[in-house]
Amino acid sequence: MIHANEKPVELIQDILEDCSYQSQIIIDPFAGSGVLGEACVAMNRSYVLIERDKKSYDNIIKRLEGE
Repeated sequence: MIHANEKPVELIQDILEDCSYQSQIIIDPFAGSGVLGEACVAMNRSYVLIERDKKSYDNIIKRLEGE
């Protein structure tokens, strides 16, 4: 876990499966850990993540680059 309110990727994928379609753009205005971005990549969804905390932002970049 890289954020206090991080959810499991599998949970986010289940939600995305139920309420979105492939190639849709998903927005997360409070990205936190970036888990939604990771789930979107795995499910062929585009995404926009917004995070104002520099430490969280840096961790999101690492997560999405696979570090």
